[in-house]
Amino acid sequence: MQQLMSILEYQGIMVSGSDLTLHGHNKKNVSGADAVVYTSAISADNVELLEANQKKIPIIERSKLLGQISQSYNKVVAVAGAHGKTTTTTMIGSILHGRNPTIHVGGDAIGSGGGKIGSKNYFVTEACEYKRNFLYLQPNIGVLLNFALDHTDYYNDEEDLWDAYNGFADKSQHLVLAHNLKDKINKDVHVTTFGNHGDFNAKNIIFDSESLIFDCFIKEQLFGRFVVKAHGMHNIDNALASIAVCKTLGLEYAEIMHGLKKFAGVKRRFEIVYHGKFGTIVSDYAHHPDEIVASINTARQISKNVRVVFEPHTYSRTASLQSKFVKALQLADSVALLPIYAAREQRIKGVSSKQLSKLIPAQYLDSDDAVYKFIKNGLSDSVTIIMGAGTIDKYARVNFDTH
Repeated sequence: MQQLMSILEYQGIMVSGSDLTLHGHNKKNVSGADAVVYTSAISADNVELLEANQKKIPIIERSKLLGQISQSYNKVVAVAGAHGKTTTTTMIGSILHGRNPTIHVGGDAIGSGGGKIGSKNYFVTEACEYKRNFLYLQPNIGVLLNFALDHTDYYNDEEDLWDAYNGFADKSQHLVLAHNLKDKINKDVHVTTFGNHGDFNAKNIIFDSESLIFDCFIKEQLFGRFVVKAHGMHNIDNALASIAVCKTLGLEYAEIMHGLKKFAGVKRRFEIVYHGKFGTIVSDYAHHPDEIVASINTARQISKNVRVVFEPHTYSRTASLQSKFVKALQLADSVALLPIYAAREQRIKGVSSKQLSKLIPAQYLDSDDAVYKFIKNGLSDSVTIIMGAGTIDKYARVNFDTH
């Protein structure tokens, strides 16, 4: 929403807004507005939407506005998938940086490549599958990074979600997707695959303390060697997808290589925020079991002792994926859980972090002091991941040596 505001302001449109966690929602906020834009997380009985309806002010959902804005650009790249959208969108933005693209991304990049307003040549955006929002986009290149059942408050099952992804594929002129998903997509023309056995694949992979280094092959022909400031095997796939997109756009190896090398990461995507006497502390946005597994596996590349402080995100996700959360979190050596972050939802009876903690088993932390005490119990050779999509990041932004 913040970046949509910036794009609109750049076009000379006056914008105001409200945020529930800052100053709250009030019907006075829509007074004098020509239009009201809302996210799909907002309920129909929201006081501002009700006021807009009563005053007959046009109302438009965020993703529909995003689709309308994107149509004014020459080339649109939309990045979809259960995980890695922000990172991959930022990687593509970093590669295209010299061509002055407009980048619409849901996270804060470290360095160049993140959200920015550029020329009308390229528009690169995340494509959110929640409530089929990405179907408002008509990308020149659609990207499908991976698949996992999520947003179970909306999708009935995997088949329902695949139907949405196939709709996204149909909207795309050219599709770049993970090779292992090819058989699930009905679209069989203008498809480029990446990953193991894909058109774009990585060999001779090296992990060092800060970077991934690999050779990229295109259909068994060496394209070139790449260095990416990132951690984890999942970021090899994100980088391959980014390379495939930019090669499809007509960029040559040197421009792609230099642009990807300038990628400096994204905040809260395995972001190392501290390294000292309490070990290495990482802030991570992971809130789905697959993301938790990827984050813990990445931490294993740094230390044999991996600790997790996790804030579950939404009651519906916690309930429907409970067994997967248990298995994922059990990969860590020790786990602490915070209360569930409800986000847009009402509490579901019988679903709680305390209940989940008994199944793992894990510690249940219900106070700031308890959280900080757990974090500072980390030894110098351990990795503690502060994990979740809610407010948990605040615990990562203190000076642990003085707190």
